[in-house]
Amino acid sequence: MLTSLITPYVSRTKPVANRFPTPRFVTATLAALWFATTVTSVWFVVKYRGPTPSGDEWFDVGHATGELPLDWSYLWGAANHHRVPFVRLLYAGIMRACAFDVRSVAVANVLIPAAAAAVALIVLRRRRGHSSLSDAAIPLALTNVGMWEPFLWNALLHAAVGVSLATMVLLIVTRRDDPTPGRVALVGALGLLMLGCGGPGVPYLPGLVVWLGFVAWRATRRRAHSVAAVAVVAATILGAGVVAYFTPDGAAAPLSTLPVSLARKAEVALQFVAIGYGPVAFLWFPFDPARVPTLGILMAATLAVVAASVAVRRNRIGLAAAAGALCLILGFAALAYGLAANRAHDSPTPGYGPRYAVMASFGVVWLTVACQLAGGRVAKGVAAAVWFPTLSKAKTEAAEQRNWLNELRADAEAGVPANFVARRFAANAGGHREYLEARLLGLRAKGVWPFGALGDPVPDSFEPIPGAASDGGEWPIPRCRVTGLRLTHALAPAGPVRVEWRRGDSPWVGRWYRPAPGAGAETWVWVNEDVDRVRVVSGAGAPGPLSDVSRLRPRDE
Repeated sequence: MLTSLITPYVSRTKPVANRFPTPRFVTATLAALWFATTVTSVWFVVKYRGPTPSGDEWFDVGHATGELPLDWSYLWGAANHHRVPFVRLLYAGIMRACAFDVRSVAVANVLIPAAAAAVALIVLRRRRGHSSLSDAAIPLALTNVGMWEPFLWNALLHAAVGVSLATMVLLIVTRRDDPTPGRVALVGALGLLMLGCGGPGVPYLPGLVVWLGFVAWRATRRRAHSVAAVAVVAATILGAGVVAYFTPDGAAAPLSTLPVSLARKAEVALQFVAIGYGPVAFLWFPFDPARVPTLGILMAATLAVVAASVAVRRNRIGLAAAAGALCLILGFAALAYGLAANRAHDSPTPGYGPRYAVMASFGVVWLTVACQLAGGRVAKGVAAAVWFPTLSKAKTEAAEQRNWLNELRADAEAGVPANFVARRFAANAGGHREYLEARLLGLRAKGVWPFGALGDPVPDSFEPIPGAASDGGEWPIPRCRVTGLRLTHALAPAGPVRVEWRRGDSPWVGRWYRPAPGAGAETWVWVNEDVDRVRVVSGAGAPGPLSDVSRLRPRDE
């Protein structure tokens, strides 16, 4: 059993008799909380995860379906600035096991951290001898429905897996008794899996190598040669893996080289620390959160104080356990610093990105476990004070993404040509239109729902529509067969645009589109009807200014 390698022997204490809440009540409350947050988050992703791939997932789905090879060059290749071989294998396995339903990966984004939270609650209860309400911080942090973005984005599976593995390692290395060969080997194996998670896992590995070296040194002094040997082997393998990970080979994109001041890095790192309490929690504090990350400062100070307490009480805690806790918090600091160094130039508040919430939640998990190690009621209270955003906020953000993906599904089911769909949704795949078109056709060839009815690409032969005005409004045109429209915007659209057409006195029909930003951006609209009037309106009903309206001529003309 995994828990037998993690528990017990840290500091078993007995609760005071005849006090409320009773131990059973606390345990039941924590179990109910874990169940409620997990079920709510699963319901959320099932309801709001769109039915088609999204974002960086487009670069993995072809390998998962077998259209593209699942070889080492792909597994070790670039995933933005990461190498994620283990997670890419896991993604392919989940997709194949669930008939290529992309929503299954979103469910895994919830269930994997939820499993880690459940193990943590069990471990802390066994070590202490009873549960504590302060342990509620862990399920609230790891299964927080407010983390809609890392839950819904399948490309963030590496974040869910990385923080879950880091939690497991934290629980193992903080046992009070001396490590055994089995536990040391398990830490090494989990470290290798963390290496395969990219950015969410790699920053913790140097600290793990240090911890393994410390364990080997102490084991040698105690003449526990089997422990020392396993620790040396594990440290060597992990160290070599880290070196290989950062060795340039053209497979991974280079990191940012833009100059960033130390003060700016600290600011963004504190933003990242704050997001572990929930994507909007930082807004509840005074001052401008972009300039004064109040919650991040408070959280970082609390982490530092608790880390110092662990160091001071190392003999009571156990040297190996104290060293493990300190090495992992240094890994968390390295993660925050690395993100700040590479994202500080993106926006005024890059550290507050909702997609980072699940990675930042490890700070809350570490604080909870470390407080259980070192003791201290005030620290435990801080660990349990997890604020998380309202469900309505998450629903609003997630519904927008779901609607966009449902539009892609509707186009595919309606038989819209693949090149039209690819041009319309190119932003969904990082602007790589040709690549997206190829993946759409690959999914159709594999019979993956909802792409079975996707139309064949059509020639891009356009001609201007006579009489189309440049100031927006409604354009009468000679009646003709219009296969599709190409609209070039004179101004950058502020949001979704509705393109409508009709023939004679028939009702207006049309579709909503999200044009690419910037003047001169093209919007392709599939019509396939006889048309004599065209108009473009925004969401507010105002005309949409266009510089060009052209029609795609049918093949028989």
